[in-house]
Amino acid sequence: MEVEGRARGPMDGQTAFEIASGTTSGAVIPLDVSVTNGWSAMTNFWRDYFFTDRFGVYGGGGFGVGGYQYSMQGENGAIPLKGSSVVNTFAWQVGTGVTYQLSDRITFDTGYRFFAMTPGATPLAVTSGGSLVQPVGSYTSAFSASELLVSIRIYEPFRNWR
Repeated sequence: MEVEGRARGPMDGQTAFEIASGTTSGAVIPLDVSVTNGWSAMTNFWRDYFFTDRFGVYGGGGFGVGGYQYSMQGENGAIPLKGSSVVNTFAWQVGTGVTYQLSDRITFDTGYRFFAMTPGATPLAVTSGGSLVQPVGSYTSAFSASELLVSIRIYEPFRNWR
């Protein structure tokens, strides 16, 4: 079992928002998106399977919570849009890797983890002079990552203090 806390770096990019209503259909507005203040806190469970006294593989996964600040803005002619929200949601991950035991209390491992958060919604509104005027709906964001890790595990580092 491990407890994991991570800060996640900022990201930015572009996406599209399609306006569909009874009078307007198919208007696509490009949106500039930024994600900041990403974080996650997880409890993970891993199981090692050794082929020799020192070499083995492991697998497992975990669950917890995560969040980020999601902001977007864009304009298509006379329709300026803007939205921002804090997304806090359920997070989970699964992974596998190979491990090499350096001593009875220290193990070196390399592994792969797939991490994801449940999608969150951010309200989107038409703006005028920088202030929000009229809500036009919400935009769903989702975060996932494929991660490669190199780790040193130390088992019971404080056992001499008992």
